[in-house]
Amino acid sequence: MDDYECYRDLIQNAKSPILFRDLLNWNLLTWSLEKWSSVFENKAFPFRCGKRLCQKNPFWENLCDTHEHTMNEFVTFCSDRDATKNEFWYFDYKHIVESFKENIDLFRDVCWAKAGFPERNAENSTIWIGSEGAHTPCHIDSYGYNLVAQIYGRKRWLLFPPSETENLKPTRIPYEESSIYSSINFSCYKNFKDIKIEKCYMVDLDPGDVLFVPARWWHYVENLSTAISINTWVPHVSIYIGIMYFPFKDDVI
Repeated sequence: MDDYECYRDLIQNAKSPILFRDLLNWNLLTWSLEKWSSVFENKAFPFRCGKRLCQKNPFWENLCDTHEHTMNEFVTFCSDRDATKNEFWYFDYKHIVESFKENIDLFRDVCWAKAGFPERNAENSTIWIGSEGAHTPCHIDSYGYNLVAQIYGRKRWLLFPPSETENLKPTRIPYEESSIYSSINFSCYKNFKDIKIEKCYMVDLDPGDVLFVPARWWHYVENLSTAISINTWVPHVSIYIGIMYFPFKDDVI
């Protein structure tokens, strides 16, 4: 059995997250922020811009403003400590082939073979570029399972098994077809004292790491520094059948 087949078999049968440290050697891993800036200096990207507030409710994505910024402007913003204390910018969940179609050759070595999926590449992947503090509210996806590669900087994942669904206080507001959110704001530590969670796994990703997130696992994700990630969602047919029924039952996958 080839190495990629071993990884694929491991992932497809796993019931818990798996962290693969220093798995990748993509060329993008050698890029500094200055390199990103020089390559895409005047290309405009739609960044989701939000305030870094400590409040009870999550800072929902639809409450953010979207502004066009160049990569030069983004790198300059990230170097301003006073600015990043109060605000975050996030170019998140963007399909590489759509956002970088003029520069797609730069992503030619984005291939998930080492994680067990040689057929998946940049065409099946999305990119996330954000400043320190940029985050995604705790949620669960309907895409199947998730493979996440850390390209630059550090990113923290809080992972919760399906058994924690009730404790995470699910909400369909804001409504999104592909996700169900938790009403708990994990970006504010003051809320932690009121949270009743039995199981939570914390993982900090470094460049070259790959994280496998199983289907139906809740996750809150926050940049610990300026960070760039690439991920791919691997379809899981049975997920599309049961994911939107609410609340979940532990015997439904």
